[in-house]
This record gives sequence, C-alpha cells and structure tokens, in this order.
Amino acid sequence: MSGVNWSMHDDVPVFLGDNPELIDGYCGVFPYAYWNDTDVIGVQAADFAFTEAGRPESDRSTTYLTTFASFLAIRNVLIHAANTIGSADITGEDVLNAMIDLGAVDGGGISTYNVDETTRSSRMAQIRCVVWDGEQLNYEVVQDYFELPDMRPAPQN
Repeated sequence: MSGVNWSMHDDVPVFLGDNPELIDGYCGVFPYAYWNDTDVIGVQAADFAFTEAGRPESDRSTTYLTTFASFLAIRNVLIHAANTIGSADITGEDVLNAMIDLGAVDGGGISTYNVDETTRSSRMAQIRCVVWDGEQLNYEVVQDYFELPDMRPAPQN
C-alpha cells in the first residue's frame, strides 16, 4: 500500500493504537527530510531546539519538523527581501518577488519550495517506506529525491 505525503506523517500510526506494526511496509511520497536524517543542517537545528525546549518525545512529529523548516524558509525569504530592497516598508509583493527571485527557497535542507510565477510548492520528493523493527517505526528511503511532475489540470481554453 502507498499514499500521499500527509499519509506518511508520524501521527497517522496513532490511529493504530497498540498495533503500530500494522503499517509496516506502507510507502509514500516524502517531500521533506525526517528526524533520522541527522546529516541535514535543518534537522540538526530542529533537534537542538526541540531538546533545548524540553519537549516530550510525543511531540517529535513530522508537523514539528516541517513547521521548523517553514520558519527557516521564511527567514531566508525575508533576509533576501531586506538585502535586495532594504528593510523599510517591505510589502507582501516585495516578499513574493524575493521568493520568485530566489527560485528555490531552502528550509534548512528539510524541504525546498520551488517558487515562480505559477508554483509555490516542493517539486522534489523521495519515496519512503515505513519499517517496523520490533520496537519503533522507521521511515526508510527506497527512492531518493526525484522531480515531481506537475499534476495540476491543464488550463481550460
């Protein structure tokens, strides 16, 4: 079985209750790094912030990690906008133009958002499968990063 990216969030197996091993072998699209990708600088920063804040392990989720990446990406866009036009009176249009100028907005290596006139999303992903090791679920890469096709409907004439 397989599914879309949100089906790979680590809060989904919570629905399995005391039977997390039932998701063993499930595969899905993974457009971001995960906690076990300790070579990724953004994951290292998120892990440090998580630990320093004294968060419980139950909060170590995909949502926490991808939100952390979003803040890193926003930081990069705002710095680029300020460096490009100055920091006084930055508008939303200035921020959008900074994103478009960057083209690929980096979220600390956790995720990358491709931005142009028509796109504001990740265009790269991995395929990972959930593997139960007898104690915990692990998200293992089976297909490394590849470019995602544009699945939007063609414009109507």
